[in-house]
Amino acid sequence: MMANMLISEVLCFISNNFEKQPASQLKPVIVSFYNEDELVEAKEILKERVKRALNSTNNDTELPCLPGRQEKDKIKQLMIF
Repeated sequence: MMANMLISEVLCFISNNFEKQPASQLKPVIVSFYNEDELVEAKEILKERVKRALNSTNNDTELPCLPGRQEKDKIKQLMIF
Protein backbone atom coordinates (compact mmCIF):
# COMPACT_ATOMS: atom_id res chain seq x y z
CA MET A 1 0.00 0.00 0.00
CA MET A 2 2.92 2.35 0.59
CA ALA A 3 3.75 2.24 -3.13
CA ASN A 4 0.56 4.21 -3.84
CA MET A 5 1.31 6.84 -1.22
CA LEU A 6 1.77 10.29 -2.63
CA ILE A 7 3.35 13.17 -0.80
CA SER A 8 2.42 16.59 -2.13
CA GLU A 9 1.69 19.35 0.31
CA VAL A 10 -0.05 21.37 -2.40
CA LEU A 11 -2.41 18.56 -3.39
CA CYS A 12 -3.06 17.72 0.25
CA PHE A 13 -3.98 21.34 0.97
CA ILE A 14 -6.27 21.52 -2.06
CA SER A 15 -8.01 18.22 -1.31
CA ASN A 16 -8.63 19.24 2.30
CA ASN A 17 -9.96 22.68 1.45
CA PHE A 18 -11.59 22.43 -1.98
CA GLU A 19 -15.09 21.76 -0.67
CA LYS A 20 -14.74 24.22 2.21
CA GLN A 21 -13.69 27.29 0.23
CA PRO A 22 -14.69 28.60 -3.20
CA ALA A 23 -11.94 28.47 -5.82
CA SER A 24 -11.95 32.27 -5.96
CA GLN A 25 -10.71 32.33 -2.34
CA LEU A 26 -8.55 29.22 -2.47
CA LYS A 27 -6.47 30.14 -5.51
CA PRO A 28 -4.93 33.36 -4.09
CA VAL A 29 -3.95 31.53 -0.90
CA ILE A 30 -2.23 28.76 -2.84
CA VAL A 31 -0.46 31.13 -5.21
CA SER A 32 0.82 33.32 -2.39
CA PHE A 33 2.00 30.44 -0.18
CA TYR A 34 3.54 27.86 -2.54
CA ASN A 35 6.38 28.56 -4.94
CA GLU A 36 6.33 27.87 -8.66
CA ASP A 37 8.28 24.61 -8.43
CA GLU A 38 5.85 23.16 -5.89
CA LEU A 39 2.86 24.08 -8.06
CA VAL A 40 4.42 22.66 -11.23
CA GLU A 41 5.25 19.41 -9.43
CA ALA A 42 1.72 19.11 -8.01
CA LYS A 43 0.22 19.73 -11.44
CA GLU A 44 2.41 17.04 -13.01
CA ILE A 45 1.53 14.55 -10.26
CA LEU A 46 -2.16 15.27 -10.74
CA LYS A 47 -1.95 14.87 -14.53
CA GLU A 48 -0.11 11.56 -14.17
CA ARG A 49 -2.64 10.20 -11.66
CA VAL A 50 -5.56 11.17 -13.90
CA LYS A 51 -3.90 9.44 -16.86
CA ARG A 52 -3.39 6.29 -14.79
CA ALA A 53 -7.01 6.35 -13.63
CA LEU A 54 -8.24 6.71 -17.21
CA ASN A 55 -5.99 3.88 -18.38
CA SER A 56 -7.10 1.57 -15.58
CA THR A 57 -10.73 1.99 -16.63
CA ASN A 58 -9.91 1.43 -20.30
CA ASN A 59 -11.22 4.89 -21.08
CA ASP A 60 -10.12 6.26 -24.46
CA THR A 61 -10.40 9.87 -23.33
CA GLU A 62 -7.19 11.82 -23.69
CA LEU A 63 -6.28 14.75 -21.52
CA PRO A 64 -6.15 18.07 -23.32
CA CYS A 65 -2.68 19.38 -24.05
CA LEU A 66 -2.05 22.13 -21.54
CA PRO A 67 0.43 24.69 -22.82
CA GLY A 68 3.40 25.75 -20.75
CA ARG A 69 3.05 29.24 -19.34
CA GLN A 70 5.68 31.81 -20.24
CA GLU A 71 4.21 35.08 -18.96
CA LYS A 72 5.50 37.03 -15.99
CA ASP A 73 2.49 35.85 -13.93
CA LYS A 74 3.31 32.23 -14.67
CA ILE A 75 2.53 31.06 -11.15
CA LYS A 76 -1.06 32.35 -11.32
CA GLN A 77 -1.57 30.62 -14.66
CA LEU A 78 -0.49 27.25 -13.27
CA MET A 79 -3.65 26.89 -11.21
CA ILE A 80 -6.12 24.77 -13.13
CA PHE A 81 -9.31 25.68 -11.29
